[in-house]
Amino acid sequence: MKQLSKQWISVCLLLLAAVIWGTAFVAQQVGMEHVGPFTFTFVRNVLAVIALTPLMLLGVGRLKKGTDVSDEQFAAEQKTSNRLLWKSGITIGLLLTVAMNTQQIGLLYTTPGKAGFITAFYIVLVPIFLFFKGRRLHPVIWLAAVMAFIGLFLLTINEALAIGLGEVLVFICAVVYTFHILVIERVSPFVDTIRLSAIQFAVCAVISGILMLIFEIPELAAIFRAWPSLVFAGVFSSAIAYTLQIYGQSRLSAPVASLILSLEASFAVLAGWIILSHSLTAREAVGVTLMFAGVVLAQSPGLMALRAKSVRPR
Repeated sequence: MKQLSKQWISVCLLLLAAVIWGTAFVAQQVGMEHVGPFTFTFVRNVLAVIALTPLMLLGVGRLKKGTDVSDEQFAAEQKTSNRLLWKSGITIGLLLTVAMNTQQIGLLYTTPGKAGFITAFYIVLVPIFLFFKGRRLHPVIWLAAVMAFIGLFLLTINEALAIGLGEVLVFICAVVYTFHILVIERVSPFVDTIRLSAIQFAVCAVISGILMLIFEIPELAAIFRAWPSLVFAGVFSSAIAYTLQIYGQSRLSAPVASLILSLEASFAVLAGWIILSHSLTAREAVGVTLMFAGVVLAQSPGLMALRAKSVRPR
């Protein structure tokens, strides 16, 4: 029961991340009116590192010493964990750099609806990659992924899905983000959550900053004009949401996590409907319903109990 309750906490954390990402899309679009894509990515990641620094100093997210573990054993575990932390942090930082920047540039050449649909291809890419790696998934997970994917299509695509530069770039983002999810699933139970998140943002900031200086002419005045969007994207969408993703994935499988995170598209539409009084068509309502149904199906009691038996301790 204790493992099940912790899994439900992870579900709630990933849902919160999806809510933040869904409502952050407007900030991302508005910010691009003032600064280039590399500048936007650079500043948001710098702000994310700054936001996480107090938590790192307070020791939030660190691995705890078990009562049945000696000081020598714990020191050895910490040394191994630190090596894994830096290796995996740099890896997911590189992946995040490619994913963030290809999506950001792709938004210059495609519509938000198409970008949202193609980005969330990881709903099906994650289980497909795991299948080819020899990992058997419960049939219900495949059914839930298909339901969510159909719902996403109904929710976001209201025009012909022509393939151009923007679509190709966003699809690259989806593929890279698939690997981002898979790497986090593998390492998150064994490392300091906050530091792992901060390392990935630092890597992304450094590389994006170099690209910014090569391809763009950053202006301080333009950055200040985009400041509200950058703060929201840096503190909430990056520092908070991506850290919630890492912590939430420590107790859930990658296919289930990808299903929950894909709800950002639904939350974006619902936020526009509730807050901005945007109309919600019957097609969009069916899409939202199918996506939520797929996620609920993946959290069925039988599957949750099955995952609890194989969950890795933290």
